[in-house]
Amino acid sequence: MMKMSDVAKLANVSPATVSRVLRQPELVSEETKRKVLGAIKEVNYQPHLIARQFRTKETKIILVVV
Repeated sequence: MMKMSDVAKLANVSPATVSRVLRQPELVSEETKRKVLGAIKEVNYQPHLIARQFRTKETKIILVVV
């Protein structure tokens, strides 16, 4: 499984830039956006949702016990 840092190396940008392209693309230049999205497509990168939940400490899951 590819990591965000691997995509960043391939696109020659920082991991923060890759994150910004995925979360707030309006803050990134068109050229950088093209490089990052091209690298994402090339390696078929999929964000790891569980890792994101660990980082944000939010699971968005509700447990109901009856």
